[in-house]
Amino acid sequence: MIKLGYTLLLSIMVLFHCQAAGVAQENEPRDTSLLAFQHRINALMTSIKNSRQDRQTLQLARQVNHLMDSLLANPEAMNYPLDSLTYVGNVASDDGKFRIFTWNIPLEDRTFKYYGKILYKPDNKTFRSINLHDESEAIKKPEQQRLTSSQWFGALYYDVISHTSHNKSYYTVLGLNLNDMLTNRKLIDVIWFDEQGQVHFGAPIFRNKKGRQYRIIFEYSARVVMGLKYDARMQMIIYDHLAPFKPQLEGQYEFYGPDFSYDGFKLEGGVWNFYPDLDVRRFDISGNNQ
Repeated sequence: MIKLGYTLLLSIMVLFHCQAAGVAQENEPRDTSLLAFQHRINALMTSIKNSRQDRQTLQLARQVNHLMDSLLANPEAMNYPLDSLTYVGNVASDDGKFRIFTWNIPLEDRTFKYYGKILYKPDNKTFRSINLHDESEAIKKPEQQRLTSSQWFGALYYDVISHTSHNKSYYTVLGLNLNDMLTNRKLIDVIWFDEQGQVHFGAPIFRNKKGRQYRIIFEYSARVVMGLKYDARMQMIIYDHLAPFKPQLEGQYEFYGPDFSYDGFKLEGGVWNFYPDLDVRRFDISGNNQ
């Protein structure tokens, strides 16, 4: 029997709000223009939510994208809370090098288009904004591909875990991709920057039964919840093991869901190694895990 997962799946808009509120709040804004941009973006996103035609939705989405560019061009944006952005999520690396903003829009065919921007700060004097272009549906074998900003596997990121290996910084991210009306996807990806400051997604640092993977993607029924979170105490990524509702449905991911068991990945020597059948009594699997 398939259970519904150990947390409730939040709505898309609540997900965005929770992640935007994840940065420390302040009672008074430092820069009123940043607050004004946030209000204008919220108004446009509300219009997108109420739109019923792709033509109008995409036109509004272009305006949101333009306003996000203007907002992130402000030098204050790197450290400003931006917690008034109701529909745009953001997470930041603990070393202060980058901050990533992600959001999506619903389309008439009940799929979603994803948007993302990275604020990158290579040193104390400079920062720049990087646009991400969602190509998730066109990417073949994404678990084996190193991707770039122009070929991004779109997702709503809700956690980032930093580590260093061979003098290079890696940022493992956990994300949600609301695929379509039949399935959702969760993913574990990794972000890193080369010497020229170009962003890359994916690296062969995930080791499971299939060997080395550039990212881990889980696909499951849109009717259930899959838990995926990082346990800081045990330094492991823990998640619901997925299985088909019936053995004969194997490979049909719209019929997959959690089966009361848990697997995980543990960072060892710069590699996330797979650990099956975890005893969840050792871990904290409660809390917000979209």
